[in-house]
Amino acid sequence: MAPVYFEQKGAGRPLLFIPGWTLSHQVWNDVAPRLETDFELVLPDLRGTGKSPTGGKVLSIENDARDLMEIMTGRGKFSVVAHSRGVKVFLLLAELMPESVGKSVLVGSAGFWPVNEKLDAEVQLVKTMAQKEGVENAVGRMPEIVRLGPLSGGIESVRKLRKARSGYKGLDLMQEEAPKKRDYREIHEKLNMPLLFISGENDRLLPDIREASGWRKNCRLEVIPGAGHFPMIEAPLIFARIVREYLKRD
Repeated sequence: MAPVYFEQKGAGRPLLFIPGWTLSHQVWNDVAPRLETDFELVLPDLRGTGKSPTGGKVLSIENDARDLMEIMTGRGKFSVVAHSRGVKVFLLLAELMPESVGKSVLVGSAGFWPVNEKLDAEVQLVKTMAQKEGVENAVGRMPEIVRLGPLSGGIESVRKLRKARSGYKGLDLMQEEAPKKRDYREIHEKLNMPLLFISGENDRLLPDIREASGWRKNCRLEVIPGAGHFPMIEAPLIFARIVREYLKRD
């Protein structure tokens, strides 16, 4: 039995989607139908999100990576599309399964950011609010506290983001544990698969993403005009086209 809930659809080379912080697989709802004719999509809810329980475990990047390793073992070579915090999960998964993880797409994050006390303080405020006022209230106020850039697409994008966050139940259990102390750039340096970074032009983390995309010759960056930290919601047609063309290219 799989350690977390996941959906599987389509046919072709396996393509694993890793959502960002507090998000369920529904964050990919507008993208998945446009890719399932070319790939076998694996769409998990990480522990504490969507339909996955916490399982009594601390919610950490390391535990998420091991859960996904269990789901993907035996599927052969696969690619990954990872968003935000999910990029750190991708990096640990690639370290655990170096022969299995192929060319992949990293969205809205480089897997690290330089010491940013303001951003760290914003994240900690959400966690503290969850303990005092409840998880639902804290998650509902995340967009006004953790400012990662404006969300384009108006009320429809807001509705889709809320849907992807609904049911989140893990802020009080979330810890980064040992991997928090690691320099994720060291993992990047070990990787040799081609990587495509995707960022909205209004994403607060774009400078970090731009820096990381220049580390190796087989990495490149696509910036989506008008989008922010959630381009799969804000510009799904463009996002899906970029992913398909990149992963189908030899």
